[in-house]
Amino acid sequence: MPLGPVPRSNRGIDAAGKDAEICGAGEQLAAAFGREPKLLRPPFGAVNDEVRAAAKACGVKALVTWTYEFTTWTDVPAPTPPLKAGDIVLLHFTPTLAADLDRALGAAKAAGLKPAALMPALRSAGLVP
Repeated sequence: MPLGPVPRSNRGIDAAGKDAEICGAGEQLAAAFGREPKLLRPPFGAVNDEVRAAAKACGVKALVTWTYEFTTWTDVPAPTPPLKAGDIVLLHFTPTLAADLDRALGAAKAAGLKPAALMPALRSAGLVP
């Protein structure tokens, strides 16, 4: 499930770059989809006080990180981790997306898990409207 905005540069976020990185990406998504996103996946999963402050200033309600990344970045996929309930899996739109998704779904099945959408869980926790 796309979260948006994912900062455009993936180089990190600081107070000085928040307008272009978070607010700018959010504005582009709002223009395309009719509403500004309220979730942010910080680049590289890096969360600190500057990231939190920059995200809040741009209207982001929650930061979302992940438990495991299944994207294959080299010729050989990383070992498939055992998944447990509540894990969040990150995938990227790369040429290996289909195979990476198959690995993630296989890991979920092996653990007796069923993939679920993130938004209902965030809504029930009161993190997003």
